[in-house]
Amino acid sequence: WRKAFGFGRCGAGRTISSAAVCLLAIKIPVELLALVTVGIFYCLGVPVEQQDILQDFLKLKDPWLRGGIVMLAVAGAPIFEEILFRGIIYPVLKTHYGFIHAAWVTSLLFAAFHFHPPSVLPLFGLAMGFTLLYEWTGSLACCILMHSMFNTLSLCILLLKEVLV
Repeated sequence: WRKAFGFGRCGAGRTISSAAVCLLAIKIPVELLALVTVGIFYCLGVPVEQQDILQDFLKLKDPWLRGGIVMLAVAGAPIFEEILFRGIIYPVLKTHYGFIHAAWVTSLLFAAFHFHPPSVLPLFGLAMGFTLLYEWTGSLACCILMHSMFNTLSLCILLLKEVLV
């Protein structure tokens, strides 16, 4: 099982450094894709709302419920999504259709899985980053950690906006 998902391929230091480097490389392009998407929606006259889970999170006052959602976003979702998309779907598609097709189909499925049209383009870009990291390291642990770091950073920015506004 460890070998199948690449957990033993990188040591802890390489896992952390690989995930951090890829996060730094992908965060700004993903944010730019988000701005492009907002611009397109604005030009089309379509309002852009935050994802429902984020709206619900911001309305919560109970710190225990907020903590549960944070744990789900920082640990649960990255583990589940990376095992599903990079650990199962991507390798199967890559075996049958090659790297390019597997990468874009898996990334598109990842983006669609989040059920938020304004996020499709940035999530597609993020998923491509996860896929390239998986190809580079062969380790799903690196992808899970990068995904967790991305979600943590996004939540920190969201909470900082909440405090400042």
